[in-house]
Amino acid sequence: MAVPETGKAGTEPVTRPQKSIEERFIAGLGCLQQADTGCAQIELAGMAPSSPYAKILEAGVAAAQHVRRVPHERVLSPPPPPR
Repeated sequence: MAVPETGKAGTEPVTRPQKSIEERFIAGLGCLQQADTGCAQIELAGMAPSSPYAKILEAGVAAAQHVRRVPHERVLSPPPPPR
């Protein structure tokens, strides 16, 4: 399926092929490897939510966001003793 765009002169529509779900998944993984969760979320938005690829990428985005928010000391240190 092609997505219409307006040409430079605005007279003729230019079409570009839409990415397949596999291409979006691979691009999203590349974004996560570069720690760019925004980019991965854009790729995720182009997928059907029921797709297994979307679910895996969504989990990857959630994990990347969690790791960034939680300091490593908190993750690796044991819980404080009860009082």
